[in-house]
Amino acid sequence: EGGGIIFQTRCVNENVVVKLINTAVVQPYKMKPGAPSTQLSNLNYKIIENLMKQHEGEFSIDVLQKSSSVVTLKFPIRRKSRK
Repeated sequence: EGGGIIFQTRCVNENVVVKLINTAVVQPYKMKPGAPSTQLSNLNYKIIENLMKQHEGEFSIDVLQKSSSVVTLKFPIRRKSRK
C-alpha cells in the first residue's frame, strides 16, 4: 500500500542505463505449492543474467530496505563486433 515501481532511463558514457526501483511491499510468488520462494528468485536472477549476457550488458541488484530494491540494467549503445 502506497508503494510502486519507478522506472528511470538515461544515457551515460555510451550506455543506456535503466533503473527499476521497487518501493512496494510485495509477497513473493511461488512456482508451485510448497516450493521455496528462492526458487522463483533464482529463476528471475537467471533470466536477467542471460538477457544481459546476450546484450553484452551488466546489471546489479541492490536491496535498500526491508521492502525496497533497485535493479540497474546497463546496455551498451555500441556492441562489440561479431566474428
